[in-house]
Amino acid sequence: MCYHGYLATYIAINLIQKTGRVDLDQFGKALRSDTSLASVMTVNNEIGVVQPVKEIGELCRKNKVGNNALLGYLNAS
Repeated sequence: MCYHGYLATYIAINLIQKTGRVDLDQFGKALRSDTSLASVMTVNNEIGVVQPVKEIGELCRKNKVGNNALLGYLNAS
């Protein structure tokens, strides 16, 4: 999407606790008023880490702005 002029923000995994999970505090802070898509890999096929999708979904719903609903995309294949 960056090649088409969209700004992308990448969130680091939690390296302090070595869980391999998305840092929910960083994730929440990265959501801006113009964020339209949040994409998360639900389960990592190499190390088996399961992301906290319920909490990620709650953050996405909480940060809905005006008529622009924030779309959460989970790769759960």
